[in-house]
Amino acid sequence: MFSIRLIPPTGPKARATATKGLEIDNTPFQLSGGSPYTLGSLGHAYAVSGNREKARQALADLRELSQRRYVAPFESGLIYAGLGEKERALEWLEKAFQDRSWGMTA
Repeated sequence: MFSIRLIPPTGPKARATATKGLEIDNTPFQLSGGSPYTLGSLGHAYAVSGNREKARQALADLRELSQRRYVAPFESGLIYAGLGEKERALEWLEKAFQDRSWGMTA
Protein backbone atom coordinates (compact mmCIF):
# COMPACT_ATOMS: atom_id res chain seq x y z
CA MET A 1 0.00 0.00 0.00
CA PHE A 2 1.28 3.45 -0.86
CA SER A 3 0.28 6.36 1.30
CA ILE A 4 1.07 10.02 1.14
CA ARG A 5 1.41 12.10 4.28
CA LEU A 6 0.37 15.69 3.87
CA ILE A 7 1.19 17.83 6.88
CA PRO A 8 -0.64 21.14 6.65
CA PRO A 9 0.79 24.23 8.33
CA THR A 10 -0.21 24.61 11.95
CA GLY A 11 -1.22 27.62 13.97
CA PRO A 12 -4.47 29.39 14.78
CA LYS A 13 -5.01 30.74 11.27
CA ALA A 14 -4.27 27.37 9.63
CA ARG A 15 -6.60 25.59 12.04
CA ALA A 16 -9.40 28.07 11.41
CA THR A 17 -8.99 27.59 7.66
CA ALA A 18 -8.67 23.82 7.91
CA THR A 19 -11.92 23.36 9.82
CA LYS A 20 -14.09 25.02 7.21
CA GLY A 21 -15.79 22.27 5.26
CA LEU A 22 -13.16 19.68 6.14
CA GLU A 23 -14.20 16.09 6.15
CA ILE A 24 -11.53 13.59 7.08
CA ASP A 25 -11.62 10.25 5.32
CA ASN A 26 -10.38 7.43 7.53
CA THR A 27 -10.52 4.85 4.71
CA PRO A 28 -6.70 4.66 4.40
CA PHE A 29 -6.48 3.74 8.09
CA GLN A 30 -9.13 1.07 7.72
CA LEU A 31 -7.43 -0.34 4.62
CA SER A 32 -4.03 -0.31 6.32
CA GLY A 33 -5.11 -2.91 8.84
CA GLY A 34 -4.56 -0.50 11.71
CA SER A 35 -1.11 0.77 10.78
CA PRO A 36 0.41 3.07 13.44
CA TYR A 37 1.74 5.25 10.60
CA THR A 38 -1.72 5.90 9.18
CA LEU A 39 -3.23 6.25 12.67
CA GLY A 40 -0.65 8.94 13.47
CA SER A 41 -1.46 10.75 10.24
CA LEU A 42 -5.19 10.47 10.89
CA GLY A 43 -4.78 11.72 14.47
CA HIS A 44 -2.72 14.66 13.23
CA ALA A 45 -5.39 15.52 10.65
CA TYR A 46 -8.06 15.44 13.35
CA ALA A 47 -5.89 17.62 15.61
CA VAL A 48 -5.15 20.36 13.09
CA SER A 49 -8.78 20.41 11.98
CA GLY A 50 -9.90 21.12 15.53
CA ASN A 51 -11.38 17.72 16.30
CA ARG A 52 -9.50 17.30 19.58
CA GLU A 53 -11.69 14.44 20.80
CA LYS A 54 -10.86 12.24 17.81
CA ALA A 55 -7.18 13.25 17.98
CA ARG A 56 -7.07 12.17 21.63
CA GLN A 57 -8.80 8.93 20.72
CA ALA A 58 -6.08 8.30 18.12
CA LEU A 59 -3.47 8.81 20.88
CA ALA A 60 -5.31 6.32 23.09
CA ASP A 61 -5.49 3.87 20.19
CA LEU A 62 -1.73 4.23 19.61
CA ARG A 63 -1.06 3.51 23.31
CA GLU A 64 -3.26 0.44 23.17
CA LEU A 65 -1.68 -0.73 19.91
CA SER A 66 1.80 -0.30 21.42
CA GLN A 67 0.95 -3.07 23.89
CA ARG A 68 0.79 -5.54 20.99
CA ARG A 69 3.36 -4.22 18.51
CA TYR A 70 5.97 -1.57 17.88
CA VAL A 71 4.62 1.96 17.52
CA ALA A 72 7.13 4.67 16.61
CA PRO A 73 7.14 7.55 19.11
CA PHE A 74 7.05 9.90 16.13
CA GLU A 75 3.34 9.16 15.62
CA SER A 76 2.37 10.41 19.09
CA GLY A 77 4.64 13.44 18.69
CA LEU A 78 2.94 14.27 15.42
CA ILE A 79 -0.50 14.25 17.04
CA TYR A 80 0.62 16.30 20.03
CA ALA A 81 2.17 18.83 17.64
CA GLY A 82 -1.15 19.05 15.80
CA LEU A 83 -2.92 19.62 19.10
CA GLY A 84 -0.56 22.49 19.84
CA GLU A 85 0.83 20.75 22.94
CA LYS A 86 4.43 21.74 22.31
CA GLU A 87 6.00 20.25 25.44
CA ARG A 88 4.35 16.87 24.94
CA ALA A 89 5.21 16.95 21.23
CA LEU A 90 8.87 17.67 21.98
CA GLU A 91 8.92 14.92 24.61
CA TRP A 92 7.69 12.35 22.09
CA LEU A 93 9.84 13.69 19.26
CA GLU A 94 12.91 13.42 21.51
CA LYS A 95 11.97 9.77 22.12
CA ALA A 96 11.57 9.36 18.37
CA PHE A 97 15.02 10.84 17.79
CA GLN A 98 16.60 8.53 20.38
CA ASP A 99 14.74 5.59 18.85
CA ARG A 100 15.77 6.66 15.35
CA SER A 101 12.13 6.57 14.29
CA TRP A 102 11.59 6.80 10.53
CA GLY A 103 9.96 10.23 10.80
CA MET A 104 13.10 11.69 12.32
CA THR A 105 15.43 10.27 9.71
CA ALA A 106 13.38 10.39 6.51
